[in-house]
Amino acid sequence: MGRIKPTLILGGPGCGKTTALLKIVEEAFAKGVAPDRIAYVAFTRKAAQEARTRMAEKFGIESDDIPYFRTLHSFAFRYIDAKPAQILDGRKLREYAKAEGLDLSDSFIDEFGQSVPLPITSDDRAFSAIAMARLTERDLGDVAGEMDCNMERVREIAADFEEFKDEAAVFDFTDMLTRFVNEATLPEFDLLIVDEAQDLSRLQWRMVDRLIDHSRDVYFAGDDDQAIYAWAGADIEHFLTLDADREILPTSYRLKSEVFTACQKVIAHCNDRYEKDWSPHAQGGLVTSTTDLLKCGLDDGTWYVLARTNSLVRSLAKQLRSEGYAFNQPTAKGMQSSVAVDPVQAVLIYENLRKGGQFTGDKMQLCWSYIDPRRRPEAAPVFDDLSLYGIDDLCRTGFVADASWLDALSLTGAMRTYIRMLRAKGESLIKEPRITVSTIHGVKGGEADNVVIWQKLTGLTYKSWLKADPQEYRTLFTAMSRAREQLIFLDTRSKQQYNVERLLI
Repeated sequence: MGRIKPTLILGGPGCGKTTALLKIVEEAFAKGVAPDRIAYVAFTRKAAQEARTRMAEKFGIESDDIPYFRTLHSFAFRYIDAKPAQILDGRKLREYAKAEGLDLSDSFIDEFGQSVPLPITSDDRAFSAIAMARLTERDLGDVAGEMDCNMERVREIAADFEEFKDEAAVFDFTDMLTRFVNEATLPEFDLLIVDEAQDLSRLQWRMVDRLIDHSRDVYFAGDDDQAIYAWAGADIEHFLTLDADREILPTSYRLKSEVFTACQKVIAHCNDRYEKDWSPHAQGGLVTSTTDLLKCGLDDGTWYVLARTNSLVRSLAKQLRSEGYAFNQPTAKGMQSSVAVDPVQAVLIYENLRKGGQFTGDKMQLCWSYIDPRRRPEAAPVFDDLSLYGIDDLCRTGFVADASWLDALSLTGAMRTYIRMLRAKGESLIKEPRITVSTIHGVKGGEADNVVIWQKLTGLTYKSWLKADPQEYRTLFTAMSRAREQLIFLDTRSKQQYNVERLLI
């Protein structure tokens, strides 16, 4: 298409990559490029949605007018001959596994909304090896060996799985990309933007190569220092060897000097990286440490409380819950508030009903499900999801709403204590929490006034850290660089920890 050399936009944390990319789009519009001649693809839904939303707000256009602002998987699905019902989601996969007698682990959601995984099985590892080999386009035997899998078992599962998909006419998310690369007939684009390029797998790069072949002007954007998805198949080496002109965004509008300097000292331990001439937007900021999370001053400002793995996150969440804090936390449905769980919502509904409020049938049913069985009449009320109901409707079959939620609702002792602690501390059961408890990977792309990083590490991560694995330095850098004002390291007595102080000398 007469394409000029691609441009790689490198931007550190808070440098405004999305803003820079939308400026490129704006310049294309000024030259008369139509919205449907622009493709903007990203690794995550969050990045694609942010670009689409900001485009719509900035230029006053509808989402339908920019049909190619999508995740890579969404883009691929658009151009393969398939229907949504053919996608092999988690539910269908588990049905298949059960029918085949495969031993896949599961997780359960506790009453506080947290996902508690069961132990990983050998069949889990086999599926992981199969997926990794396909995404990275490596030999299955090599990948299975690295993951300590039984090779015969892996090949058996892989063959049976492919046969099942063919017979059932279903496909998984990796199949989407493969079919796109091999089959898709594409339109021509005047502008292609590939955001979060540092996170793409080898197979995804092949998809991007196909898009490049149909694009006149090409921009990549990303940050190799935040390339933390090698465990999921990301091909960082491809990103580091792109044949492209480089443009470095010079200023972080998030980081202040003290946090910036600490981040630079950590990432300097990665040898294979793009050098970047960038700087903080202001002097100041604070880098400190503590042995007690509850002495951090969590009552003001926004907070990220971060740990390296989910098991450690659950421990932090338990501590905050015991003190009556509301917080966002990772769940099976994504990041959700700790007060958005069903028992808390049942309390709010019950209290508001007693004050004359009305709710839809699904909310009424939720509340009814927590009514103490000893107070329920034999006949349960019937609610229509689309209708509004009040306290009289709840009591129509004989229930008497004369008691407070403490006596009327059947909750565990731990949940009762949590709700009472929330109210004693003055925490809102309605507003978005100021605190987010998460893994480092879970907040990539986000920021907060204050960031707490627990130095404790699990066994496997600690082994990687001792080997100076670049992935671990990048992950720590990513965590540190979420902080707008204050970065706090939460010390631990465990020998398995970052000991980050030695890096900051």
